Amino acid sequence: MNYIIQAHSHFRHLILLLIALAFLSSLISVLFKKNFKLVKPLALSSLILTHIQLLLGLILYFTSQKVHWSDFSTMVKTDVYRFFTLEHALGMLAAVLLITIGYRKYKTSQNPLFITIFYGIGLALIIGMIPWKYL
Repeated sequence: MNYIIQAHSHFRHLILLLIALAFLSSLISVLFKKNFKLVKPLALSSLILTHIQLLLGLILYFTSQKVHWSDFSTMVKTDVYRFFTLEHALGMLAAVLLITIGYRKYKTSQNPLFITIFYGIGLALIIGMIPWKYL
């Protein structure tokens, strides 16, 4: 299980980089009204990696000692339990959903504005939900 925790923890750096690059490349496309060729591969690779990260996170969610559902009142009052049981899980799930929706809309319309908006919000959510104080 320790390998999954380490993979989940270290994998985030690559994901953050790819989402940021996808966001920036789509923003450049939107601002300069040019078809930037890197938008699609960066968006697709970051989409795939966020889904892999989601699977790792789900494994950890159901096996971690930091996720605590047995006593709801204790979980809500304890920072670590509340963060990993509710805040981190829901925030990251929302980020993955936004990134997935953004890629789907981009794929059907070829409008990089969808990547800019959805990946930008998803990136902000991911950065906000990284367990900085528990690292």
